[in-house]
Amino acid sequence: MTRERINPEELKAIAVSSDWRRVEYDLSQAELEEVETKYRETCLEIDGLEIEKKSATSHFGSLIKNSDTRREELRQQILTQKRKTDAEVFLVPDLDADLMKYYDKDGRKVYERPLESYERQTSALEDFAEVEANDADTGA
Repeated sequence: MTRERINPEELKAIAVSSDWRRVEYDLSQAELEEVETKYRETCLEIDGLEIEKKSATSHFGSLIKNSDTRREELRQQILTQKRKTDAEVFLVPDLDADLMKYYDKDGRKVYERPLESYERQTSALEDFAEVEANDADTGA
């Protein structure tokens, strides 16, 4: 998906709402190296925990599960070269394309999906209200 941008100052004015969503950003080379280091450290941590697991299986089982989840998240970051984070996003309907576009606080498009039927109806009602308001201002 091509990342498009909206001026962050205009973003809040045109967004119909905001939400929190997990979005992906490309990792820089330095971030990728840091993730790879964390991955190696996590692998070593898991290896050490596996040795101790024999004496306390139930206690260390939960620790390994947490580390394994973290390892998988780090592995995915290495493979995709993207990181996922929870961020506030602003929903902007694109009626011409029949899409709801999600933008982060910096105005970068991070996600899009088809409009839901109720979103098309809401937009149509908002457009109708705007036309009525304009007609009232012009006396038409």
